[in-house]
Amino acid sequence: MLRNNLAKLMIDRGISATQLFNDTGIARSTISKISNNKTDKFSLQTIDKICNYLEVSPSDFFDFWDYDVQLKTGFTNFDSVQEVKEHWGDSSKYSEPCFLLIEFKRGKNTKKLLEYTFNYKYEFDPTLPDDLQDGTGWVDDLELVPTSEVAIINDMPVQFKNELIEQIKELLCSTFDVYEKGGMLKELDVLALSGIAHF
Repeated sequence: MLRNNLAKLMIDRGISATQLFNDTGIARSTISKISNNKTDKFSLQTIDKICNYLEVSPSDFFDFWDYDVQLKTGFTNFDSVQEVKEHWGDSSKYSEPCFLLIEFKRGKNTKKLLEYTFNYKYEFDPTLPDDLQDGTGWVDDLELVPTSEVAIINDMPVQFKNELIEQIKELLCSTFDVYEKGGMLKELDVLALSGIAHF
């Protein structure tokens, strides 16, 4: 995994995106995408300009962690939210088991090295008050079930841990058509992934 440290470097130096734009001519949208690690499409010239401006080397600008991470999630017994809704109906209160699989791979053949499985529930309750009811369920009750040691997550550099948490939240929200209002998504953090805390 490769990511850049632009946001941290700017904070450490007290430099705003506007100042970086004014002094380097790099578009604000580009600065925003780079600092949020939302793009891998920026030129060597841009990196060179930023590194020179911040007086850092490329090794300070980038962080590397020698694993690739793959995420998979879904229902244990169904293929989609639609299937679950068809099975239970919109008027039923239900709880369906789900899984989140995190695979860590390394090497030229990206061989699977370690994997973690997390179990949790997709909850739906049509009896909630109107101000809490939007027709969707929520995911909750995270329980770590490791298939190998959890040390790899503890050993991840903090910026990669934070990025992994955000990727997991985005994946859960899109897969289950939910928002970060459920207890698990709001409070999901590195401690939970490390097996130190459960919900």
